[in-house]
Amino acid sequence: MGQGEADRSTASTTEAVAGPDKPVAVIVAHSFLDRATLEPVRGGSVRYLRDLAYLLRDLGFNVRIIQKGYRDLRVNFDEGIDIEILRVPLRAWADFIFAGRVARRLRGVALCVYGTPEAGFPFYARGSVVIQHGVWWDRLDYSRLKGAAIRLVQRVRNATLCRRARVIICVDTNYINYLRVTHTARLGNIAKCRYIPNYVDTAGLPAVSDESIHKRFAKRKLIFLRRLEPQRGALLFASVCRCLREQGVVFQATMVGEGSQRGAVTRYIAAHRLEDTVRVTKCDFHEVFQELSDSTISVIPSCWSEGTSLAAVESIGCGIPVVASDVGGLSNVIVPYHNGLIVPAEVEALAAACTRLLDDERLYSRLASNCVSMRDALSYERWLSEVREAIFPSKGLRVKGCKSER
Repeated sequence: MGQGEADRSTASTTEAVAGPDKPVAVIVAHSFLDRATLEPVRGGSVRYLRDLAYLLRDLGFNVRIIQKGYRDLRVNFDEGIDIEILRVPLRAWADFIFAGRVARRLRGVALCVYGTPEAGFPFYARGSVVIQHGVWWDRLDYSRLKGAAIRLVQRVRNATLCRRARVIICVDTNYINYLRVTHTARLGNIAKCRYIPNYVDTAGLPAVSDESIHKRFAKRKLIFLRRLEPQRGALLFASVCRCLREQGVVFQATMVGEGSQRGAVTRYIAAHRLEDTVRVTKCDFHEVFQELSDSTISVIPSCWSEGTSLAAVESIGCGIPVVASDVGGLSNVIVPYHNGLIVPAEVEALAAACTRLLDDERLYSRLASNCVSMRDALSYERWLSEVREAIFPSKGLRVKGCKSER
Protein backbone atom coordinates (compact mmCIF):
# COMPACT_ATOMS: atom_id res chain seq x y z
CA MET A 1 0.00 0.00 0.00
CA GLY A 2 1.06 3.55 -0.64
CA GLN A 3 1.74 6.30 1.83
CA GLY A 4 -1.64 7.88 1.17
CA GLU A 5 -3.40 4.66 2.13
CA ALA A 6 -1.44 4.41 5.36
CA ASP A 7 -2.78 7.83 6.35
CA ARG A 8 -6.37 7.19 5.33
CA SER A 9 -7.56 6.83 8.92
CA THR A 10 -7.26 10.60 9.28
CA ALA A 11 -9.11 11.36 6.06
CA SER A 12 -12.86 11.88 5.88
CA THR A 13 -15.19 11.93 2.91
CA THR A 14 -17.96 13.59 4.90
CA GLU A 15 -18.27 15.57 8.10
CA ALA A 16 -20.23 12.81 9.82
CA VAL A 17 -18.75 11.68 13.14
CA ALA A 18 -19.64 8.31 14.60
CA GLY A 19 -21.26 8.29 18.04
CA PRO A 20 -23.54 6.25 20.29
CA ASP A 21 -26.66 7.44 18.44
CA LYS A 22 -25.39 6.37 15.03
CA PRO A 23 -26.61 3.27 13.16
CA VAL A 24 -24.31 0.25 13.36
CA ALA A 25 -22.62 -1.38 10.37
CA VAL A 26 -20.97 -4.78 10.87
CA ILE A 27 -18.24 -6.17 8.63
CA VAL A 28 -17.69 -9.92 9.02
CA ALA A 29 -14.34 -11.46 8.05
CA HIS A 30 -12.26 -14.46 9.00
CA SER A 31 -9.32 -12.19 9.75
CA PHE A 32 -8.49 -8.52 9.93
CA LEU A 33 -6.12 -8.08 12.84
CA ASP A 34 -3.26 -10.53 13.24
CA ARG A 35 -4.34 -12.89 16.02
CA ALA A 36 -1.01 -12.59 17.83
CA THR A 37 0.12 -8.99 17.27
CA LEU A 38 -3.33 -7.37 16.86
CA GLU A 39 -1.93 -5.41 13.91
CA PRO A 40 -3.78 -5.37 10.54
CA VAL A 41 -2.93 -8.39 8.41
CA ARG A 42 -1.11 -7.46 5.21
CA GLY A 43 -2.95 -8.16 2.00
CA GLY A 44 -5.35 -6.75 -0.55
CA SER A 45 -8.54 -8.09 1.05
CA VAL A 46 -7.72 -6.56 4.45
CA ARG A 47 -6.81 -3.25 2.80
CA TYR A 48 -10.17 -3.40 1.02
CA LEU A 49 -12.14 -3.99 4.24
CA ARG A 50 -10.21 -1.28 6.08
CA ASP A 51 -11.07 1.31 3.43
CA LEU A 52 -14.67 0.11 3.39
CA ALA A 53 -14.82 0.55 7.17
CA TYR A 54 -13.58 4.14 6.80
CA LEU A 55 -16.17 4.81 4.10
CA LEU A 56 -19.02 3.54 6.30
CA ARG A 57 -17.74 5.47 9.29
CA ASP A 58 -17.52 8.65 7.27
CA LEU A 59 -21.09 8.11 6.12
CA GLY A 60 -22.21 8.21 9.74
CA PHE A 61 -22.09 4.59 10.93
CA ASN A 62 -20.51 3.09 13.99
CA VAL A 63 -18.51 0.29 12.41
CA ARG A 64 -17.75 -3.06 14.01
CA ILE A 65 -15.50 -5.64 12.32
CA ILE A 66 -16.06 -9.19 13.62
CA GLN A 67 -13.37 -11.79 13.08
CA LYS A 68 -12.07 -15.15 14.36
CA GLY A 69 -9.37 -15.33 17.00
CA TYR A 70 -7.82 -17.18 19.90
CA ARG A 71 -9.90 -15.40 22.54
CA ASP A 72 -12.95 -13.17 22.89
CA LEU A 73 -11.77 -9.58 22.74
CA ARG A 74 -12.85 -6.06 21.76
CA VAL A 75 -10.25 -3.73 20.24
CA ASN A 76 -10.65 -0.06 19.35
CA PHE A 77 -9.12 0.22 15.87
CA ASP A 78 -9.86 3.87 15.19
CA GLU A 79 -12.47 6.48 16.04
CA GLY A 80 -15.85 4.94 15.23
CA ILE A 81 -14.34 1.56 14.27
CA ASP A 82 -14.09 -1.38 16.69
CA ILE A 83 -12.85 -4.93 16.18
CA GLU A 84 -14.66 -7.78 17.93
CA ILE A 85 -12.66 -11.00 18.04
CA LEU A 86 -14.58 -14.21 18.69
CA ARG A 87 -12.88 -17.27 20.08
CA VAL A 88 -13.54 -19.86 17.41
CA PRO A 89 -11.35 -22.70 16.07
CA LEU A 90 -9.46 -21.42 13.05
CA ARG A 91 -10.28 -24.44 10.91
CA ALA A 92 -12.77 -24.38 8.03
CA TRP A 93 -15.20 -26.71 9.80
CA ALA A 94 -15.64 -24.04 12.51
CA ASP A 95 -17.12 -21.56 10.01
CA PHE A 96 -20.57 -22.79 11.09
CA ILE A 97 -19.80 -21.94 14.72
CA PHE A 98 -18.45 -18.52 13.77
CA ALA A 99 -21.45 -17.77 11.53
CA GLY A 100 -23.84 -18.72 14.31
CA ARG A 101 -22.14 -16.50 16.87
CA VAL A 102 -22.07 -13.61 14.39
CA ALA A 103 -25.77 -14.05 13.57
CA ARG A 104 -26.70 -13.47 17.22
CA ARG A 105 -24.87 -10.15 17.08
CA LEU A 106 -26.75 -8.78 14.07
CA ARG A 107 -29.97 -7.84 15.86
CA GLY A 108 -30.55 -4.12 15.52
CA VAL A 109 -27.70 -3.74 13.04
CA ALA A 110 -28.45 -1.37 10.16
CA LEU A 111 -26.03 -2.90 7.68
CA CYS A 112 -24.18 -6.23 7.50
CA VAL A 113 -21.24 -6.70 5.11
CA TYR A 114 -19.64 -10.11 4.62
CA GLY A 115 -16.01 -9.37 3.79
CA THR A 116 -15.31 -13.10 3.79
CA PRO A 117 -18.33 -14.72 2.08
CA GLU A 118 -17.80 -18.08 3.80
CA ALA A 119 -18.10 -16.39 7.21
CA GLY A 120 -21.91 -16.17 7.05
CA PHE A 121 -22.99 -19.61 5.85
CA PRO A 122 -25.62 -20.87 6.53
CA PHE A 123 -26.92 -17.89 8.53
CA TYR A 124 -26.53 -15.11 5.96
CA ALA A 125 -28.47 -12.00 6.94
CA ARG A 126 -31.13 -11.03 4.44
CA GLY A 127 -30.42 -7.69 2.80
CA SER A 128 -26.68 -7.98 3.44
CA VAL A 129 -23.78 -6.85 1.26
CA VAL A 130 -21.14 -9.37 0.17
CA ILE A 131 -17.59 -8.59 -0.96
CA GLN A 132 -16.49 -11.37 -3.31
CA HIS A 133 -12.71 -11.42 -3.82
CA GLY A 134 -12.76 -14.17 -6.44
CA VAL A 135 -12.95 -17.93 -6.79
CA TRP A 136 -10.56 -19.78 -4.48
CA TRP A 137 -11.82 -23.33 -5.02
CA ASP A 138 -10.18 -23.67 -8.47
CA ARG A 139 -7.17 -25.57 -7.12
CA LEU A 140 -6.25 -28.43 -9.46
CA ASP A 141 -4.43 -30.83 -7.13
CA TYR A 142 -7.38 -31.76 -4.90
CA SER A 143 -8.09 -35.48 -4.75
CA ARG A 144 -11.08 -36.49 -6.82
CA LEU A 145 -13.30 -36.97 -3.76
CA LYS A 146 -12.16 -33.80 -1.96
CA GLY A 147 -12.53 -31.71 -5.12
CA ALA A 148 -16.07 -32.97 -5.71
CA ALA A 149 -17.03 -32.29 -2.08
CA ILE A 150 -15.62 -28.75 -2.14
CA ARG A 151 -17.39 -27.91 -5.40
CA LEU A 152 -20.70 -29.21 -4.02
CA VAL A 153 -20.36 -27.22 -0.82
CA GLN A 154 -19.55 -24.09 -2.80
CA ARG A 155 -22.60 -24.49 -5.02
CA VAL A 156 -24.88 -24.76 -1.98
CA ARG A 157 -23.16 -21.89 -0.19
CA ASN A 158 -23.27 -19.56 -3.19
CA ALA A 159 -26.91 -20.36 -3.92
CA THR A 160 -27.81 -19.40 -0.33
CA LEU A 161 -25.63 -16.30 -0.48
CA CYS A 162 -27.22 -15.10 -3.73
CA ARG A 163 -30.75 -15.52 -2.39
CA ARG A 164 -30.18 -13.54 0.79
CA ALA A 165 -27.71 -10.84 -0.26
CA ARG A 166 -28.91 -7.47 -1.49
CA VAL A 167 -25.77 -6.80 -3.51
CA ILE A 168 -22.59 -8.78 -4.24
CA ILE A 169 -19.57 -6.62 -5.01
CA CYS A 170 -17.07 -8.58 -7.14
CA VAL A 171 -13.46 -7.56 -7.72
CA ASP A 172 -13.46 -9.62 -10.94
CA THR A 173 -15.88 -11.20 -13.40
CA ASN A 174 -14.65 -14.71 -12.66
CA TYR A 175 -17.15 -15.23 -9.84
CA ILE A 176 -20.06 -13.89 -11.90
CA ASN A 177 -19.23 -16.29 -14.72
CA TYR A 178 -18.88 -19.12 -12.20
CA LEU A 179 -22.50 -18.50 -11.19
CA ARG A 180 -23.57 -18.61 -14.81
CA VAL A 181 -21.81 -21.78 -15.87
CA THR A 182 -22.78 -23.73 -12.75
CA HIS A 183 -26.39 -22.46 -12.74
CA THR A 184 -25.83 -21.83 -9.04
CA ALA A 185 -28.17 -18.85 -9.00
CA ARG A 186 -31.13 -17.66 -11.00
CA LEU A 187 -30.67 -14.78 -13.41
CA GLY A 188 -32.31 -12.39 -10.96
CA ASN A 189 -29.73 -13.25 -8.33
CA ILE A 190 -26.83 -12.88 -10.75
CA ALA A 191 -28.16 -9.38 -11.40
CA LYS A 192 -27.26 -8.58 -7.77
CA CYS A 193 -23.57 -8.81 -8.69
CA ARG A 194 -21.64 -5.60 -9.30
CA TYR A 195 -18.23 -5.80 -10.92
CA ILE A 196 -16.10 -3.11 -9.28
CA PRO A 197 -12.39 -3.51 -10.11
CA ASN A 198 -9.69 -3.31 -7.48
CA TYR A 199 -7.96 0.02 -6.94
CA VAL A 200 -4.76 1.82 -6.06
CA ASP A 201 -4.10 5.02 -4.14
CA THR A 202 -3.08 7.21 -7.07
CA ALA A 203 -2.22 10.11 -4.74
CA GLY A 204 0.95 8.30 -3.71
CA LEU A 205 2.08 7.22 -7.17
CA PRO A 206 5.36 8.52 -8.57
CA ALA A 207 5.49 10.59 -11.74
CA VAL A 208 6.39 8.63 -14.87
CA SER A 209 8.15 10.09 -17.91
CA ASP A 210 9.68 8.68 -21.08
CA GLU A 211 13.07 9.07 -19.44
CA SER A 212 12.07 7.15 -16.30
CA ILE A 213 10.56 4.37 -18.45
CA HIS A 214 13.85 4.10 -20.34
CA LYS A 215 15.80 3.93 -17.06
CA ARG A 216 13.52 1.19 -15.73
CA PHE A 217 13.93 -0.80 -18.92
CA ALA A 218 17.72 -0.56 -18.63
CA LYS A 219 17.68 -1.99 -15.09
CA ARG A 220 16.30 -5.36 -16.31
CA LYS A 221 14.79 -6.06 -12.91
CA LEU A 222 11.86 -8.39 -12.18
CA ILE A 223 9.72 -7.98 -9.06
CA PHE A 224 7.47 -10.46 -7.28
CA LEU A 225 5.38 -8.33 -4.90
CA ARG A 226 3.21 -10.99 -3.30
CA ARG A 227 2.73 -13.20 -0.28
CA LEU A 228 5.10 -16.15 -0.49
CA GLU A 229 2.35 -18.76 -0.71
CA PRO A 230 1.79 -21.73 -3.06
CA GLN A 231 -1.29 -20.21 -4.73
CA ARG A 232 0.61 -16.98 -5.43
CA GLY A 233 3.31 -18.85 -7.35
CA ALA A 234 6.28 -18.07 -5.09
CA LEU A 235 8.29 -21.18 -6.02
CA LEU A 236 7.08 -20.88 -9.61
CA PHE A 237 8.67 -17.42 -9.81
CA ALA A 238 11.92 -18.75 -8.36
CA SER A 239 11.85 -21.46 -11.04
CA VAL A 240 11.30 -18.81 -13.72
CA CYS A 241 14.41 -17.00 -12.47
CA ARG A 242 16.40 -20.23 -12.67
CA CYS A 243 15.13 -20.79 -16.22
CA LEU A 244 16.12 -17.28 -17.30
CA ARG A 245 19.57 -17.64 -15.77
CA GLU A 246 20.10 -20.98 -17.54
CA GLN A 247 19.09 -19.34 -20.84
CA GLY A 248 21.77 -16.68 -20.37
CA VAL A 249 19.32 -13.82 -19.81
CA VAL A 250 20.87 -10.93 -17.89
CA PHE A 251 18.50 -9.71 -15.15
CA GLN A 252 17.99 -9.12 -11.44
CA ALA A 253 14.93 -10.11 -9.39
CA THR A 254 13.41 -9.14 -6.06
CA MET A 255 10.80 -11.11 -4.12
CA VAL A 256 9.01 -8.85 -1.64
CA GLY A 257 6.78 -10.45 0.94
CA GLU A 258 6.24 -12.89 3.78
CA GLY A 259 4.49 -16.24 3.81
CA SER A 260 4.60 -19.95 4.51
CA GLN A 261 6.96 -20.62 1.59
CA ARG A 262 9.64 -18.10 2.52
CA GLY A 263 11.90 -20.85 3.83
CA ALA A 264 11.32 -23.06 0.80
CA VAL A 265 12.02 -20.16 -1.54
CA THR A 266 15.29 -19.21 0.16
CA ARG A 267 16.40 -22.85 0.14
CA TYR A 268 15.58 -23.14 -3.57
CA ILE A 269 17.57 -19.99 -4.34
CA ALA A 270 20.54 -21.29 -2.36
CA ALA A 271 20.35 -24.78 -3.91
CA HIS A 272 20.47 -23.35 -7.42
CA ARG A 273 23.01 -20.64 -6.59
CA LEU A 274 20.71 -17.76 -7.43
CA GLU A 275 21.74 -15.57 -4.47
CA ASP A 276 23.51 -13.05 -6.73
CA THR A 277 20.43 -12.76 -8.95
CA VAL A 278 17.36 -13.10 -6.71
CA ARG A 279 16.89 -11.07 -3.53
CA VAL A 280 14.20 -12.00 -0.97
CA THR A 281 13.07 -9.14 1.24
CA LYS A 282 10.04 -7.44 2.73
CA CYS A 283 8.84 -3.87 2.97
CA ASP A 284 6.35 -1.69 4.78
CA PHE A 285 3.21 -0.45 3.06
CA HIS A 286 4.69 2.97 2.35
CA GLU A 287 7.72 1.40 0.65
CA VAL A 288 5.75 -0.54 -1.99
CA PHE A 289 5.81 2.17 -4.64
CA GLN A 290 9.52 2.71 -4.09
CA GLU A 291 10.19 -0.99 -4.75
CA LEU A 292 7.98 -0.91 -7.85
CA SER A 293 9.53 2.27 -9.24
CA ASP A 294 12.92 0.58 -9.12
CA SER A 295 11.69 -2.39 -11.21
CA THR A 296 11.24 -3.19 -14.89
CA ILE A 297 8.57 -5.91 -14.94
CA SER A 298 6.07 -7.07 -12.31
CA VAL A 299 5.48 -10.83 -12.41
CA ILE A 300 2.17 -12.23 -11.10
CA PRO A 301 2.47 -16.04 -11.54
CA SER A 302 -0.68 -17.06 -9.64
CA CYS A 303 -1.56 -20.76 -9.72
CA TRP A 304 -5.09 -20.60 -8.28
CA SER A 305 -7.30 -18.57 -5.92
CA GLU A 306 -6.77 -15.22 -7.65
CA GLY A 307 -9.01 -12.19 -8.02
CA THR A 308 -7.46 -9.17 -9.70
CA SER A 309 -4.38 -8.89 -7.46
CA LEU A 310 -3.54 -5.68 -5.62
CA ALA A 311 0.07 -6.13 -6.72
CA ALA A 312 -1.01 -6.13 -10.38
CA VAL A 313 -3.12 -2.99 -9.93
CA GLU A 314 -0.35 -1.19 -8.03
CA SER A 315 2.17 -2.17 -10.71
CA ILE A 316 -0.04 -0.85 -13.50
CA GLY A 317 -0.56 2.38 -11.58
CA CYS A 318 3.20 2.83 -11.26
CA GLY A 319 3.67 2.32 -14.99
CA ILE A 320 5.22 -1.15 -14.63
CA PRO A 321 4.09 -3.68 -17.30
CA VAL A 322 2.82 -6.96 -15.83
CA VAL A 323 3.56 -10.52 -16.88
CA ALA A 324 0.78 -12.63 -15.36
CA SER A 325 -0.70 -16.11 -15.52
CA ASP A 326 -4.10 -16.80 -17.05
CA VAL A 327 -5.67 -17.42 -13.64
CA GLY A 328 -8.75 -15.91 -11.98
CA GLY A 329 -9.57 -12.31 -12.77
CA LEU A 330 -6.09 -11.13 -13.76
CA SER A 331 -7.24 -10.67 -17.36
CA ASN A 332 -9.83 -8.17 -16.11
CA VAL A 333 -7.08 -5.62 -15.43
CA ILE A 334 -4.26 -6.86 -17.67
CA VAL A 335 -4.92 -6.55 -21.40
CA PRO A 336 -2.35 -8.48 -23.46
CA TYR A 337 0.00 -6.19 -25.41
CA HIS A 338 -1.68 -3.14 -23.89
CA ASN A 339 -0.39 -3.08 -20.31
CA GLY A 340 1.20 -6.51 -19.96
CA LEU A 341 1.22 -10.12 -21.10
CA ILE A 342 -0.99 -13.04 -20.07
CA VAL A 343 0.44 -16.56 -20.35
CA PRO A 344 -0.12 -20.03 -18.81
CA ALA A 345 1.11 -20.57 -15.26
CA GLU A 346 4.15 -22.49 -16.51
CA VAL A 347 7.86 -21.83 -16.11
CA GLU A 348 8.74 -21.72 -19.81
CA ALA A 349 5.78 -19.50 -20.78
CA LEU A 350 6.44 -16.99 -18.00
CA ALA A 351 10.17 -16.92 -18.75
CA ALA A 352 9.53 -16.34 -22.47
CA ALA A 353 7.15 -13.45 -21.71
CA CYS A 354 9.69 -11.81 -19.41
CA THR A 355 12.42 -12.21 -22.03
CA ARG A 356 10.16 -10.65 -24.66
CA LEU A 357 9.73 -7.48 -22.60
CA LEU A 358 13.35 -7.35 -21.43
CA ASP A 359 14.58 -7.46 -25.04
CA ASP A 360 12.04 -5.23 -26.84
CA GLU A 361 12.28 -1.65 -25.58
CA ARG A 362 9.75 -0.35 -28.09
CA LEU A 363 7.09 -2.82 -26.87
CA TYR A 364 8.06 -2.26 -23.25
CA SER A 365 7.76 1.53 -23.51
CA ARG A 366 4.35 1.32 -25.16
CA LEU A 367 3.03 -1.01 -22.45
CA ALA A 368 4.48 1.18 -19.66
CA SER A 369 2.84 4.32 -21.10
CA ASN A 370 -0.47 2.49 -21.39
CA CYS A 371 -0.20 1.44 -17.74
CA VAL A 372 0.07 5.08 -16.66
CA SER A 373 -2.98 5.98 -18.77
CA MET A 374 -5.08 3.61 -16.62
CA ARG A 375 -4.53 5.46 -13.34
CA ASP A 376 -7.92 7.16 -13.30
CA ALA A 377 -9.71 3.90 -14.13
CA LEU A 378 -7.99 2.12 -11.22
CA SER A 379 -8.08 5.01 -8.74
CA TYR A 380 -9.27 4.91 -5.14
CA GLU A 381 -11.69 7.76 -5.91
CA ARG A 382 -13.32 5.72 -8.68
CA TRP A 383 -13.65 2.73 -6.35
CA LEU A 384 -15.06 4.87 -3.56
CA SER A 385 -17.77 6.29 -5.82
CA GLU A 386 -18.76 2.91 -7.26
CA VAL A 387 -18.87 1.10 -3.92
CA ARG A 388 -20.94 3.84 -2.31
CA GLU A 389 -23.39 3.74 -5.23
CA ALA A 390 -23.62 -0.07 -5.06
CA ILE A 391 -24.37 -0.14 -1.33
CA PHE A 392 -26.38 3.04 -1.16
CA PRO A 393 -28.15 3.77 -4.49
CA SER A 394 -28.25 7.38 -5.64
CA LYS A 395 -31.76 7.85 -4.29
CA GLY A 396 -30.19 8.20 -0.85
CA LEU A 397 -28.89 6.28 2.14
CA ARG A 398 -31.79 3.88 2.49
CA VAL A 399 -30.77 1.26 5.06
CA LYS A 400 -33.68 -0.89 6.22
CA GLY A 401 -31.55 -3.16 8.38
CA CYS A 402 -30.57 -6.78 8.03
CA LYS A 403 -32.54 -9.78 9.25
CA SER A 404 -30.52 -12.62 10.72
CA GLU A 405 -31.41 -16.12 9.58
CA ARG A 406 -30.29 -17.65 12.87
